[in-house]
Amino acid sequence: MSQHQYRERHPSHPANAQPVGGTEDAVADPTARTVPWDRLGPMDTRAADFLLGVKLGTRVVVRSRIDGGLTDALGVLRSRTQTQCVVETKRALVTITLADVVAAKKVPPAPAPRPPAASV
Repeated sequence: MSQHQYRERHPSHPANAQPVGGTEDAVADPTARTVPWDRLGPMDTRAADFLLGVKLGTRVVVRSRIDGGLTDALGVLRSRTQTQCVVETKRALVTITLADVVAAKKVPPAPAPRPPAASV
């Protein structure tokens, strides 16, 4: 199947994206948001239930709403309450409100660091 045929069959393909809130003559930008912020949908209660039930110390990825879109936090679940959870990422501790969670799942351990390249 050629790329053109793939795009025709999959309207959600990035090449078919249309800017939101643009003018009539706006050029399609594959990186433009195609779903208005207020139509992203409600919280996924299964994701929140997963975060409330999974063992602390589990490596997880959590997708949540932020101003203007969505973001992911990949790291170790460090703490939680009935309204929020804390994920320790490589860069910082990230506090996520469970009402903003769209998806969450357990992920495998991070790969081992690569050995340094031999100098020539």
